[in-house]
Amino acid sequence: MGDKEADKMDEKDDCPFCNVSRKFTHTHFEGLREDQPCEAWIDYDKDKTGRFLWYAILSGEQYTQGHTLLILGPHRNKITDCSLTVLELGALVVGLKKVACRLRDILEIETVHVLSLCEGQKHLHFHLIPRYPYSKKEKKFYVSHYSKREENNPNFANDVSNGNIHGMWYTAYHEMKFKNSKFWRHPEDRTRELQDLAKRLRDPNLSFPSFL
Repeated sequence: MGDKEADKMDEKDDCPFCNVSRKFTHTHFEGLREDQPCEAWIDYDKDKTGRFLWYAILSGEQYTQGHTLLILGPHRNKITDCSLTVLELGALVVGLKKVACRLRDILEIETVHVLSLCEGQKHLHFHLIPRYPYSKKEKKFYVSHYSKREENNPNFANDVSNGNIHGMWYTAYHEMKFKNSKFWRHPEDRTRELQDLAKRLRDPNLSFPSFL
């Protein structure tokens, strides 16, 4: 089987994540409706034949600054997809660690939350969501919404005070906020901010892929 035939087997015509050349110059994936050029990519890796193993771009949503999508090159549905090979999974894990460490070092964040749902867009990918130090407002929100659940935790007050609180709510909290933010309301500002942030985070050893 030649490279072109293999590429075709690894692509799905109706999957926007498979259209990697488009996605390196656009701000977000939803419905393929975004037609404003934006070089928001930050990293990628290819195999010896030139096919993408994985690539990473900034999400057009940016729940927190640096919110990144790390996407498997070949089309695989999710982590339990039987067609997912050990080599593909290994490459993805290497990319995941590389990008997460780069976010940590450049943005000086506390940690990176990693999510993989693959329910909306059925192509294996991860959300890397930087977690910054908790603000007073975030701690107050957490206490008001989670104190009932944590009523049997004798360390709850100290955990909140020290920032040792569960991470999943952090993503939900910022998802709730972002569509009311200036970032989401003004596409031109969003594009400019994404491009500026991508330049900071981009692997300096990589050039724009030659597929366009």
